[in-house]
Amino acid sequence: MKPRVIGILGGIAGGKSRVAAMMAARGGVVIDADRIGHETLSDAGVREEIARRFGAGALDESGAVSRAKLGRMVFNDAAALKELNAITHPAILKRIAVEIRELSEHGGAKAIILDAALLIECNLQTMCDALVFVEASEGLRAERARKDRGWNADETARRERFQADAVTKKRLAGHVIVNNGTIEDLESEVDRFWKSFVLLHDENSGGKSDG
Repeated sequence: MKPRVIGILGGIAGGKSRVAAMMAARGGVVIDADRIGHETLSDAGVREEIARRFGAGALDESGAVSRAKLGRMVFNDAAALKELNAITHPAILKRIAVEIRELSEHGGAKAIILDAALLIECNLQTMCDALVFVEASEGLRAERARKDRGWNADETARRERFQADAVTKKRLAGHVIVNNGTIEDLESEVDRFWKSFVLLHDENSGGKSDG
C-alpha cells in the first residue's frame, strides 16, 4: 500500500515543522522543502542563473550563493523575488516530486509529510492526498517568532506578505490541528488526526498494496 501524502499548512511560527516531526515519530517520513531549497542553491545551473540575474553581490567569497545576501536583495522587492522563484522553484518542485515517488515505491513509511512554507503558492497541494492546517493565534505566533527566530512584528508581517493568508490556507485544508496550548496538547491533536486519517486508512485497506 502506497503511503498517503500529507501537506502541512499554517502561518509563520504556527508550529508546522513541530507537527511534521511529531508525525515522523509516528512512522511518517518528512520531506522538508526548506532543506531542498537550500540544496538547490548549490546546483551549478541554478547558481549560474542567480549570478547572471543578481550579480556577484549574491555570491559569497567562494562563489557559492549567499542566502543572506540574496535574501536582502529580494525580500523587499516583489519583482526580484518573483524572478528568483522562477529560477529556483522548478528545480525544487522536481526534487520534491522525485522524493515522493521514491518514498512511495520503496515503502516503509506510514505517510509522507510535506513541510513547505509556500505549499499553496507553489501549487504543491496537487501532490497531496490531504492538507492539514496548523492553527495558532496571531499573538502566540508573534511571540514564538520573536523568541525562536529573533523576528520583531514588522519582520514577521513582512515575510507573511509573501505567503497566502491564514484564512485561505485553513479554508483549503481538510483537517485542522490546534497549536494554542502545551506540547502535550499538541501531541493529542496530532494523535487524533493520525489515528483517524493514517491508521484508520491502513486498517480499512487491510494492508493491501495499491498496485
